[in-house]
Amino acid sequence: MRARVRFIVVFICLAATPLAVHEATWYVDGAVKRSGNGQSWAGAFRTIQEGIDAAGDGDAVSVKAGRYSENIKFRGRGIVLESSEWASRGTVGDAIIDGGGIGSVVTFDSGEGRETVLRGFTITNGLGYGGLGGGVLCINGSSPVTLSSRMWLSAAERLTSERGPAGV
Repeated sequence: MRARVRFIVVFICLAATPLAVHEATWYVDGAVKRSGNGQSWAGAFRTIQEGIDAAGDGDAVSVKAGRYSENIKFRGRGIVLESSEWASRGTVGDAIIDGGGIGSVVTFDSGEGRETVLRGFTITNGLGYGGLGGGVLCINGSSPVTLSSRMWLSAAERLTSERGPAGV
């Protein structure tokens, strides 16, 4: 009788546990004429920020090669943002995020953690203010993972931050 009670309790606990949310992949291609729904290459978003905004925790955003003139913010999302070359060959390709010299190119400012990943991009033409990151800005306890990305021609006014040297 005791084994039967344990089985029932375990079964009820497992049945009450929600199933894991399906992780989606969102697609970005700057060469499309108009943004689609982002659910395939044929219906890709036109900007990286649209892909980030559509993604939920655990999702991935895949970005085709090209120059994306924008400054992006992760807004606390635990997502993987990667160039399609990284996803297919593991190399830093020609997916370039160009900040236009008007601020940090990539901003993590909402406590993003290790579940937030940026990989396979060339990040260029950023300008940080107050000594904070011109290419990538991490503040407010954010500590994302940035892998295999190149920072090029980005600057900060002075090289200091909350935790020491900055200007990444």
